[in-house]
Amino acid sequence: MAPGGIVVSDQELYLPTADAVALPPDVQAGRYFMYLLRSAAF
Repeated sequence: MAPGGIVVSDQELYLPTADAVALPPDVQAGRYFMYLLRSAAF
């Protein structure tokens, strides 16, 4: 994935090159996780 990409997962991930992104207010916490990639991953 390219820098600036968004990862959406139904599982919490450990991505050392990413920052967690807040979910929209109507999404239940713990159901989905979003991350913004700072640098190339995978």
